[in-house]
Amino acid sequence: MAARIWTPPEAFAAYQQWLTQQPLAVLTRRAYRLHVGQYCAYLGTRSPETGDPLRDPFASTYAVRDYKVHLKTVCKMKPTSVNLSLAAVDHFALCWPLRSSQQPVGRYVLS
Repeated sequence: MAARIWTPPEAFAAYQQWLTQQPLAVLTRRAYRLHVGQYCAYLGTRSPETGDPLRDPFASTYAVRDYKVHLKTVCKMKPTSVNLSLAAVDHFALCWPLRSSQQPVGRYVLS
């Protein structure tokens, strides 16, 4: 049986359902939902030639790296906002089977 191929909107819907069961504060859930939704929307704009970041660990690593660059350059986010967004993406990866092969995303040192 072939593994299911998820679209970014389907993955986001599954994440939202999973998020309700996690022991997080209401505001953390809200922030993660917002940032993961933005990340999934970003994934929807990527070329299929770059691989499927929801199935391929290599493509996932590069998608997150490119998203970090996008947040810094296009969205002009400050380091703390970029880190919050990347923390949400890391949390999104917890409910995904690729997690075991992924490394955490590099963040800014804020001190």
